[in-house]
Amino acid sequence: MREWGYPLDENPAEKVRKPKLNNARNRRVSQSEIERLIAELAEIDRQDVIAVINFAVETGMRRGEILTLEWRFVETSTLDLEMGEIIRFRAINRWDEDDEFDEWAKPSVALSADAERVLGVTNEQLDHCRSSDIVADDLSAIIDGGELVGNDLEFGVGFLRIATIV
Repeated sequence: MREWGYPLDENPAEKVRKPKLNNARNRRVSQSEIERLIAELAEIDRQDVIAVINFAVETGMRRGEILTLEWRFVETSTLDLEMGEIIRFRAINRWDEDDEFDEWAKPSVALSADAERVLGVTNEQLDHCRSSDIVADDLSAIIDGGELVGNDLEFGVGFLRIATIV
């Protein structure tokens, strides 16, 4: 710079930050790789790991996000019928455990292979079931006016209300 008649006490380029190296992954695991991994885990009966892998694949969450996930951070209040539908309806009379309603329903859209694996039911099995709206009507008639007690009941009843069952 001095040659050009600009005397500088310091190099102005010293204050310029170099761009950070982008180490982002540019490859995703293929479906065949996932299937191979799950098959290997099934051979050694690691259903717990298979569930985590399926969860990661379906949600896109990374290991650290899954390991630190807490129920209080799981959003369920915006669930609606556009996102899915009920395919298993179950109710037990708490005063008479022999009085039970437990029925699978045929979904309007076929389950993905991953959904079949996670739910433990196949589209072929569900093809023989009644539709969700018919099963829901039967369940509604049974629980009408009854006392509801259950796990995560607020969520379940909220979804049933969206479906206009309760």
